[in-house]
Amino acid sequence: MESLKKDLLFHRSVTSLTNQHMAQWRDKRLLEVSASTVNRELNLISAVLTTALKEWGVALTGNPVRSIKRPANPKSRSRRVSREEQDIIAKHLGWDGCSEPRTSSQWTAFAFFLAIETAMRRGELTSIRWQDVHLERSYIHLETTKNGEERDVPLSSKAKKLLRLLSAKARHEPLIPVSPDVLTSLFHRATRQAGLIDLRFHDSRREATTQLSKKLSNVLELSAVTGHKSLNMLKIYYKPHASELAKKLE
Repeated sequence: MESLKKDLLFHRSVTSLTNQHMAQWRDKRLLEVSASTVNRELNLISAVLTTALKEWGVALTGNPVRSIKRPANPKSRSRRVSREEQDIIAKHLGWDGCSEPRTSSQWTAFAFFLAIETAMRRGELTSIRWQDVHLERSYIHLETTKNGEERDVPLSSKAKKLLRLLSAKARHEPLIPVSPDVLTSLFHRATRQAGLIDLRFHDSRREATTQLSKKLSNVLELSAVTGHKSLNMLKIYYKPHASELAKKLE
């Protein structure tokens, strides 16, 4: 991570790192980023120190990260995306939902709708090349995902309908010709203009996971689609409304 490379604390010998150093770094970093980000960075630092101690023969007396208190992660989000909100987003991004996107804004709307059908992350969507799309076999192959593993994402009938709107390009061409940062920027601007409170692009993953759970009740099948590595992580993205669960009790 670039932030760790730039921090003077990590320019010193790892053998001189103490729990006091790590506690001071934690407190300083919490003023800059969220608690969840700090915990992810602490996980990385801890993994490096443990490897250095156990496998590289570095003379550490212990892992200082394990001696400090971790910041509490914020409460997980529960934001869902309604059908009405999906239509509003498409309208503000200038996409009619039934023609091939032409502008970056329209591609952003297309990516959001595809995300809701597949539970793919923003970075996964923008990494897809045409050679990864296997429409005749109803799946998209992701070469690299957030957890570093390959994944084949099955396509629903709605997802295939979206993909059939596109004109096929060369194998190496991106499916969605918009960078992740531009996608996020355009989506944020559209939600602000539309007055949609606290809606983020990544909320599509929660909506998709919850909707997919209605068709894939087997947890292993659901996690195979979403790419979640643990039940706890899957539960963060499974947020059914009580009314939806009540219908299953009838």
